[in-house]
Amino acid sequence: MRRLILFLACAAGALAVVASVSGGAGAAGGPGGPLDERVIRRRDIAFYARRAERDPHGAADLAQLAGLLLQRSRETGDPRDLRLAERTARRSLARREGRNGKAYLTLASSLLAQHRFMEARVAAEILVARWPEPDGYRALLGEIQLELGDYDAAARTFATLGGAGAQRSLAVAPRLARWAEIRGKPEAARRLLEDARRDAFRRRDLPREQSGWFQLRVGDVDLRYGRWDDAERVLNDGLAAVPGDPRLLAALARVAAGGAD
Repeated sequence: MRRLILFLACAAGALAVVASVSGGAGAAGGPGGPLDERVIRRRDIAFYARRAERDPHGAADLAQLAGLLLQRSRETGDPRDLRLAERTARRSLARREGRNGKAYLTLASSLLAQHRFMEARVAAEILVARWPEPDGYRALLGEIQLELGDYDAAARTFATLGGAGAQRSLAVAPRLARWAEIRGKPEAARRLLEDARRDAFRRRDLPREQSGWFQLRVGDVDLRYGRWDDAERVLNDGLAAVPGDPRLLAALARVAAGGAD
């Protein structure tokens, strides 16, 4: 169980991937490949940076810019964008805390990705206290509580997410799956992830790196329980949709190493 929890903890920052970023000067989804999405992301970042510079008192453009920077950090793995997303979210909140859940969401997610769990928890608790309705906000708080080892608090938080609607949410399902796996329910975890994977690939507005991440999560579960053939199939399906994804390639290398044992 200890090894399982440690392995799952490594995916914590990646779970911030489902703090969905939408909007901007162009749409990230569609038939174009990952390069197209990165070009669009770069243009969107420049667009909102210019708008924010022209409006020294506004908070909305900064909140949108922070979210886009967080998304780019996930696509490239560049920690500089991660830190910049945090600083930009804080600038947005300094201008307006009310009606600014997007900035709080990005702040909590960027702190989580940096493994600054105590600070992330504070931001997530404010987010949930002010906007208690969104399931994704409570799921984010539950994930942070897991990272801090506060399983009692996490249990209470995840208990509020048992409805069918919450389980279908791409912002919630991976976190519920992680909670299920920690409690020794790998089959339930895989079902949640498989449903989320299918939904992610149907979404035309979802960046491809996010779709690939859902494919990876299903493959990870299969790998942890020695289902090598299933893992290989799922990961190869992911590569067909997101060619060259380094996370999927690394997971396939693990399949090859395990299959050779």
